[in-house]
Amino acid sequence: MRVLRRPIAVLLLAFHVTACTSYRPTRLAPEQAVREDSKIKVTLNSGQEVALKEPWVRGDSIGGLCHALSGEWPGQPFAWGAPLDSVAVLETQHTDALKTFLAVYLAAGAVAFAILAASGPWFPEQ
Repeated sequence: MRVLRRPIAVLLLAFHVTACTSYRPTRLAPEQAVREDSKIKVTLNSGQEVALKEPWVRGDSIGGLCHALSGEWPGQPFAWGAPLDSVAVLETQHTDALKTFLAVYLAAGAVAFAILAASGPWFPEQ
């Protein structure tokens, strides 16, 4: 069973990181599209892109926790906000079920191959 530790660890890691997500533009009003537990990406009229965690809409402003502004080195999260009329595009994060399924399927196949390869010689020596 000692041989199986590494493939099992790889499989667990694959399940942990395979949530394939992407951002998609939304046509909803910001008040309807923003949920506190979601992640959004805001593109301003100036072209600057900002990814926000725990977003909020209050009055005529949008904001949330930001790790880095586009073109800057990521650092500690900080509060960020902007007027709603300066937002050109609002994108919400979605999970792609097909990509996630394929990633898990390929990871399981790789683990199965590793187990078979480690299980002994394929052709007995004569």
